[in-house]
Amino acid sequence: MALFLGSAGISGCHDKSVDADPSINVANNFYQLLSVPDVKSATTLFSPGFTDTMSSWPKVLSRTQSKFGPVVHAELELAVFTPDGDSDCYLLKYNVIRQSLQSHERLLVCKLAGTSRWAIVGHELTRDDTGNDISGGRLPNRSIPQRH
Repeated sequence: MALFLGSAGISGCHDKSVDADPSINVANNFYQLLSVPDVKSATTLFSPGFTDTMSSWPKVLSRTQSKFGPVVHAELELAVFTPDGDSDCYLLKYNVIRQSLQSHERLLVCKLAGTSRWAIVGHELTRDDTGNDISGGRLPNRSIPQRH
């Protein structure tokens, strides 16, 4: 089954001009790897700080894949510039469909200090059917800014 990585309504308001493409590329690559499914490679897209503090996250992703199947569709709904201390970050909101689960997921993707590498520093998955969520890493408050 082919994975569709699309985007709809990508925008955000910010004073600083920071290209969203590197953060979106990391997120799209993450969902592409989960479609294969290759959880081990997908987790390499997380920041070292995330994996150091959330060592169980690969197991969470593996259980999600085992229970609900691989990602078959991931569509970017919103990208918002969200500075995090001295780091340039984008909060990305995706509509994600696995074989037997639809969810909305937020990824905080930041440029790692002193490098050109962007990495996922926070991930939240909210099931559409129950509203239950699970999150790990750093994420801004639950309200995601709306498009201006």
